[in-house]
Amino acid sequence: MIVSVGVEPSDWFYHTLEIYDFFHQRQYSVRYVHSTLKMANLWGFFICRKMGRPFLPIPNPRGYERQRLIQAYYEKDRKSRQPSRPLTPEMLKSCHRKLNRWNYHWLFLSVWLGLRPQEVDNLRDKNMWSVERLGNGRRVLWVFQTKIIALPLEDRWKPIPILFSEQQFALKILNEKSFRRPIMKTMRKYFGAGIDLYGGRRGFTDLMLANGHSLENISVWMGHSTLERTWKSYKDRRRYHLNY
Repeated sequence: MIVSVGVEPSDWFYHTLEIYDFFHQRQYSVRYVHSTLKMANLWGFFICRKMGRPFLPIPNPRGYERQRLIQAYYEKDRKSRQPSRPLTPEMLKSCHRKLNRWNYHWLFLSVWLGLRPQEVDNLRDKNMWSVERLGNGRRVLWVFQTKIIALPLEDRWKPIPILFSEQQFALKILNEKSFRRPIMKTMRKYFGAGIDLYGGRRGFTDLMLANGHSLENISVWMGHSTLERTWKSYKDRRRYHLNY
């Protein structure tokens, strides 16, 4: 980073966007960016103090810049891996007593709400979700989509109706904030190498179809811009559903 940017540590703060561009081009994760900036700021402070120069630390990316880095990393991750196999409610239930409570709840949210991993993590922030109560007594969970950066803020919310007792339990988990993302080692240990953190979202389409809901509605609940996206990428072609 230091060599590529080619700027003295005392001037890093004034070239913050160039430094963010460096990370964006290499498609680093936000967590890796934070770790790198922490070390760089420590080193920059040491050098500037030794040379008698002022030093302002590089701030961690926020807002649009943070979302840009997340999107770049997502695209890299998606190209480098095979799509996850679906994680079904039955599979999750079979590991209920093996997983710790926080990891189990995180996966439960993923399975029954069909959320992206980052969206599940974001649910710890109350500003990223809200619950609307309709006139018929039903509730709708609105989730902010940080991945969708091309739309205005008001158009980046997606609705997920609370239709099942499992989804009602999901709301309880949200209010308690009793969930934490499992590491990949945990996923491989209990579900095998073919299922990753997208497993719950991967199985959501067929889970909802099996319960009699239309693909059009499911596509909206997943936050997809087109029905084709839901069908092509998230429907298991080996499964069919007979609803009488």
